[in-house]
Parts: sequence; C-alpha cells; structure tokens
Amino acid sequence: MHIDYLSKEEASRNFNFVFELIQQAIDDETIINVNPSLINYYMFGSVQAFTNFFEDNPDKLEEHIDMAVRIFWRSVANI
Repeated sequence: MHIDYLSKEEASRNFNFVFELIQQAIDDETIINVNPSLINYYMFGSVQAFTNFFEDNPDKLEEHIDMAVRIFWRSVANI
C-alpha cells in the first residue's frame, strides 16, 4: 500500500493524542520510561499480532482481547 507524505503527516496529527497519553503515563511513572515512539510502535505491533491471531482463532473473542491487553500492559507497566 502506498501512503504519500501528506497522508502520513495527517495521520500523525490525528494520533498526536496517543503520544500525549503515552508521555503522561511515562511522566506519572505508570509505564516504563522509554521513548514514546517505541511504545507507539510496540502497541501497533501488538494490535497487528492480535489481528493475525484472531483471524486464526475467531472463537472466544472477549477472552482473547482480555489476554492480549493483559500481555501488552504487563510489558509496559512500571512495576
């Protein structure tokens, strides 16, 4: 899929709030102190992985979503 520069720039503007939320969680020490872009890429990868998993395992959607969120949260939580 081809996405031109302006489309990427517009998409970035539409998701600035995500970076703000991530930065706030880092500042509050809720999640680990890493570059917010890394968290964003990691989150995107997790969603993509879950989508692939769900395509192969369409049963028990709620249970799978809960587990996917728990896995992601445990990987970024500052515990």
